Amino acid sequence: DDDDDELGLFGNVPMGDDHASFETQKQDPQFLARAFSSLNAPSVNDQIGNLVLEILQRHGASAHWARKQETPTKYAIANNILLIGDAAGAIYPSLGQGANLSLEDACIAAACFRAYFENNNINITSRVSAIRTPRRNDIQRWSRQHAMHVAFGNLENEIRDWTQDNGPWRRALFQLWNGWPRAHIAQHFEPIQAQVATRDNFASFGDLVTISQDGDLYNPNTIDAKLDLSKGEPRLYFMELHGPRPLSVRWLTRHTQVTQCLASLDNQPFWLAVHIPTPSENDHKPTLTNTKVFLIPPRHFVKLHAGTWHAGPFWRPSKHNDSADLDRMTFVNLELADTNVVDHFSVDLLEEYNVHDPHATIPVVIHDES
Repeated sequence: DDDDDELGLFGNVPMGDDHASFETQKQDPQFLARAFSSLNAPSVNDQIGNLVLEILQRHGASAHWARKQETPTKYAIANNILLIGDAAGAIYPSLGQGANLSLEDACIAAACFRAYFENNNINITSRVSAIRTPRRNDIQRWSRQHAMHVAFGNLENEIRDWTQDNGPWRRALFQLWNGWPRAHIAQHFEPIQAQVATRDNFASFGDLVTISQDGDLYNPNTIDAKLDLSKGEPRLYFMELHGPRPLSVRWLTRHTQVTQCLASLDNQPFWLAVHIPTPSENDHKPTLTNTKVFLIPPRHFVKLHAGTWHAGPFWRPSKHNDSADLDRMTFVNLELADTNVVDHFSVDLLEEYNVHDPHATIPVVIHDES
């Protein structure tokens, strides 16, 4: 290479708790060898890592080191100061998404300002925070997981995880590329506020059932669910879904011939979007303004009234524990044997608004996240 050529390298090195030791060792060739070498068996893909290591060992004195860390996502201060870009929450740079997030923030903020001047009833900081917080938290989590995976794994594992059909990284990439909030949605549609389901507030849509004691008598008015499985052969089965599923709403589905029941086997909460049944005649459709989203607590199941429009289940990873990322969940599902063949009707809530972008959805606000 000519002396004038420049080569830019990027890598992640876990610092651990001993930051002072790291500062004194970061230019030591032996330390660099330990930091950048594979922790597993030698890999045919390690040529790249070996090249990086060789260059750092030769030119470590001129390398630039910067400490990267996360900061919690926070888009609003005191409800009247809006933060966007890195100010709203720093992420690991391993997926190269910092600049993208900043551009997305700016687009959504501009759309919310336009909405404010069109209709000053909206709170700009609250709407931006509601729309952007789940997206930033997701990318922050993926960036952290990717950084740790690269630092502690090997390239064969990395390649397999990124290319596996329907694997967690493939789904994460799909959400990364397609799941960005749309500015026109932010401008014209208010996010849906999620609420915790109770027996009372869920009654228009179905029954919320929790644990009863052995010996308790049947009471569909207070603790049990009144079922109707009379129009076909009942089917009770375990349904495994891959996720996490983004918590946003676009399509609703209904079954008019059965009272469907759903419960999680993973002792994890999940969300359902629901709308009261509408008359079948005259093609009455559900409306976005009357669509609700409920958090179903652990150790509960829901029975939907026949004809209740619904979407989900959705779930999100734990905020505090990446091991609980739940790339899949298993549900107990009770319906009829042919429900998904002859009794499955769906509508697009955004059709009446002439929204043609197939990936545009209405965001949902989770209050412990925004």
